[in-house]
Amino acid sequence: MRDKFHLFIAVGKAAFMTAIGYSALVLLGLKVATTPTGQGVLIIAGVLLPNGFAAWWMFRELQKQYTRRESQAIATAFGVVTPLSLAVAVVLSQIPGAYAEMVLGRRFILPAIFVSVTVVTTLLGFAASASVLRFTRHLDKAEHPQSHEA
Repeated sequence: MRDKFHLFIAVGKAAFMTAIGYSALVLLGLKVATTPTGQGVLIIAGVLLPNGFAAWWMFRELQKQYTRRESQAIATAFGVVTPLSLAVAVVLSQIPGAYAEMVLGRRFILPAIFVSVTVVTTLLGFAASASVLRFTRHLDKAEHPQSHEA
């Protein structure tokens, strides 16, 4: 149980970093995207930097608790799934944003959307990471059956 909680916290932190990175790039992009070169650089940076940094950080963080192979597999899964989960999260975040506007007023729309994007990305990233961790452990048991018999 502690193993999964640690994984969930690490995925949550990485999802938060990714959401902050993409939000910063979107806000920065409003000023940089006036030239075609600026648009190209922003697109490349937007795709690679936040997600790549979060996956790298996650790999380093998980090595404290997991083997190198498990950490690498989890971080890779997070890096692959995060763009897809962010796309889903952006669509779903409109629901809490609308409720926040109704209940709390217009100034709480963006925080509600940011929180919902982070939560959805965390949940989908955790599902993928936990599945990959389980699969990696089964592969490890299949490759080295004698070390797991004791």
